[in-house]
Amino acid sequence: MQTQKLSLLAEGLTNVLAARLSGEDADVGLPLDFRPVACSASGLTIVTRLQGHAGLIDLNAADHNLLALGFASLGLDAETSRDLSIAAEYFRSGASIFAAAAKQKVVVEGGYKFAQFESVAELQDFAPLRAVPLAALYGTFTVNSGSGAFFAAEASPALAALTKGKMPERTSQRAPEAAFTIQVAIMQRGSPIIGSAGYIFETRSGAGLHRSAMDPAAVPDEAAFARATASCDPVFGSSVTGMFAVLR
Repeated sequence: MQTQKLSLLAEGLTNVLAARLSGEDADVGLPLDFRPVACSASGLTIVTRLQGHAGLIDLNAADHNLLALGFASLGLDAETSRDLSIAAEYFRSGASIFAAAAKQKVVVEGGYKFAQFESVAELQDFAPLRAVPLAALYGTFTVNSGSGAFFAAEASPALAALTKGKMPERTSQRAPEAAFTIQVAIMQRGSPIIGSAGYIFETRSGAGLHRSAMDPAAVPDEAAFARATASCDPVFGSSVTGMFAVLR
């Protein structure tokens, strides 16, 4: 019951942050590269992570060179990364120029579907990626930005380091944020129980952010709870944090 109660509160807070991120040039003063931000209020410790999808590589829009860099940032060797990038292109397009190399090099569970990726989780159907944690895939790729470029300052440290000095035309310009991943995890002081929620929110023209999908890679970072010293007022607003004492 405690887990459910805290998870419902976490879900509500993802909506609060989505509302604060809505609109042009919206800024909640938090990093958008998935770094954890811990705060406390009314006996609750809250860890928030935000990821702007401008800092991720879009599986449906990036070319095979940028896709290969994304796979390499996951620790895969150059040859495997190149094979996966070609396989991803063939998976989404069915273009004959990729057919021979893709079929020979990469086995895909269920076969190549020749349609756009609907979810980053589909990458786990690719044999070389089955052992890669889902959270790592979601921290590198997206299907929500619609951009063939990405913003290195919002990328994972591994991806940002790997692309430094490479393909500058793909990394120098910040693309408008088309989507955000918002994760919130909550722990009550003196209790080991954690409630959490994570969602992908997409920008819709004139309508702010709307929830697009659940984030299946949302895993609470227990180590981050120990770093909570700041107030939660700047993150969620004092009007929201003032209700925590009643809600908990």
